Amino acid sequence: MGATLVDAIVSGAGESASLRDLLATEARSARLALRAQVLPAVPRPASAPHLFLDVGVGDGAWSTLVDFGMIEPGFVSFATPPWTPGQDARFRWELADDHGWWRLYCWLGLPDFVFS
Repeated sequence: MGATLVDAIVSGAGESASLRDLLATEARSARLALRAQVLPAVPRPASAPHLFLDVGVGDGAWSTLVDFGMIEPGFVSFATPPWTPGQDARFRWELADDHGWWRLYCWLGLPDFVFS
């Protein structure tokens, strides 16, 4: 139940592609059930990425809907923000140290413990 929204190797600041089409297909309620996790690569950066979910507000402008904070390796971060169908969205990350790499995963769907 769910979809992979981001599966990327990241370094420095960046953003995902638009999630509009994927969310139009996969988001089935007025709230998104989001999960995010990072795994370190080599060399491991000194700091973890700070992750945001932004929504389009028109004319190419974006507004932060969710501030996940620092995504620490070994932990899964959760958020359940309100959702309006048809909105555009993207994940955005900031890294203080861009001399290493992280594997960033973001999912739409229920956390695993719901099924246990």
